[in-house]
Amino acid sequence: MRPIVDLTSFYSIVVFLLNCSLQEEKVRHIKKTVTSLIERFGPPRREVSLDHALGVYNTEGRAALVRHIAQKFFTHGMPVIRVDLVRKGGFDAPAWVESSGIVAMYGTEAFRRTTFTLYIRQEYIEEVPFSTLVSTISHEMAHIVLFSVGKKNPHDEKEVDLIAMHFGFFEIHKKGKRYQVRRKKLPFAWDGTTSLIQNIFRAILSFREVHYDSYTRGYLTSDEVSYARNVMVQSRAQ
Repeated sequence: MRPIVDLTSFYSIVVFLLNCSLQEEKVRHIKKTVTSLIERFGPPRREVSLDHALGVYNTEGRAALVRHIAQKFFTHGMPVIRVDLVRKGGFDAPAWVESSGIVAMYGTEAFRRTTFTLYIRQEYIEEVPFSTLVSTISHEMAHIVLFSVGKKNPHDEKEVDLIAMHFGFFEIHKKGKRYQVRRKKLPFAWDGTTSLIQNIFRAILSFREVHYDSYTRGYLTSDEVSYARNVMVQSRAQ
C-alpha cells in the first residue's frame, strides 16, 4: 500500500516554503535599511570614481586615499582617522577600525573630535586589486557611521555594506567583490625516490607554475546587492 503523501516530496515543499519565507525576510530587511538610510542621510550619493581614487593613491599615498574615501561618508565634519599598517597579529581580518573612546553621535562636534584608527594588513594591500582595497576601506568607514548612529547592533555586516553602497560605493563594491590572489610558492622538496633528472625537471616546472586562489568579499549576495541597488535607484527617481 503506497503512502498517501510522499515524504520526500513533502520535505521538499517544506524546504521550499522556508526558503521563500527567509528570502522575503531578507528583502524586507534590505528595504527597511535602505529607507532608513535615506531618511537619515538623504538620497543615495553619486557613484565614487575609482579612477579618481587611484590617482589620489598614486600621487599622495595610502593615508590620502583613506581621507579621500572618508570624506564621502562625513560631509558634515570628519572625525580624526589614523591609518596603522599591520604586519602580524591583531584580529583575524584584513582590516578593522577601533575608536579612542565612546563614539559620539554622527555629525556632532564631539564626533568630529573622536579618533578612529583604521588597521589594515600590509600583505592585503600588496595582494588585492585596487577596487577590492577601496571597497574594504569604504566598508570600514561604513562601520564608523553605524557605530555613530546608535544602532543596537553596530556589527551588522550586511547593513554596513548597504551604508557603503548608499554613500557612493556600489559599483566599486560590485567590482571588488571577487578577486584572485597569487598563491605563494612552497619551497621545492627534493624527492629521494626519483632520479636526478626527474627532480631537476620537477624543479623547473615548479618554478614556472603560477597558481591563484579565488576569494569573495562582502556580506550581501549578488541578488541582495541587485535588489538594494534597485531600491536606491527608485528612491532617486521619486
